Amino acid sequence: MSRRHTHEMEGASSRRENRKVRPLEENRAAPFLHELPKTVRALHALARGSKARRSDPIALGPASGKEYNLSGFALNRLLHSYGITVRRSVFAGTPDESVAIADGIGFPVALKIISPQVAHGSGIAEKLADSNALRSTAEAMTSALRSRHGEPIVDGYFVQEVATGVELIVGVGADAKLGPFMVAGIGSAASEAVDDLTVGLLPVAEDDARNMLESLSGTSLGAAAEKSPDVTAAAQAMEGLSRFFLDHRQWLTGVELSPLIVLGEGDGVRVGNVRIAGLHDSRKRAFV
Repeated sequence: MSRRHTHEMEGASSRRENRKVRPLEENRAAPFLHELPKTVRALHALARGSKARRSDPIALGPASGKEYNLSGFALNRLLHSYGITVRRSVFAGTPDESVAIADGIGFPVALKIISPQVAHGSGIAEKLADSNALRSTAEAMTSALRSRHGEPIVDGYFVQEVATGVELIVGVGADAKLGPFMVAGIGSAASEAVDDLTVGLLPVAEDDARNMLESLSGTSLGAAAEKSPDVTAAAQAMEGLSRFFLDHRQWLTGVELSPLIVLGEGDGVRVGNVRIAGLHDSRKRAFV
């Protein structure tokens, strides 16, 4: 086991375990809170190697990031500058406009309705194959709001590209004793099944990230893919997340990319969802 990285192999959590963990998610003290028990075990394993870290400290440098960049499209642009590409998302005011945008993005697409009447994390349809499916889905979403609320309030839609590949969940946080850390696993919070975890202390360089990925179930990243995955892009995104968190650590307690979708070799990565927890518990997220 290397000085900087340790590894925990655990089976996927049961839905009952996740139901017990879910209320704790409100604290956002660490990423991967759908998989908190495994994260804690992984951190305990990491703690066994912390003595080496303390004997060879790494200077983290100043935290120079600006808080006003940590929401909305500004956050998307900022993440892109760190090598973290959020899947393309374009605003449409009407169903017809969403069809025109989707033609430009290329089908299949995902559609998210924007409405104060829609609970956060819902109102999303994935893998719409053509313009007819897109238009009918937008109309069905509006009809569903009308049936529940009488008068629907629809501010518009986000039309999003669909990315297919190996799904990782990658998060960063800070521990009072260990300092800032990164956790990565194969799976996603949406699937409630992270098959394997690897943990590293920040800063995580590209080579460190590659070693973390290679430790996952003996290169299971490649085993989970139909096409050879772009491991280099995944490692670079993890290195970018490390830099992003350290640069903004005066504002943040945790950041989670769920999922980080690793496309085929040479095609890069896309982020499906970004969760950010701030020191003042003001939740922000990229428009994904």
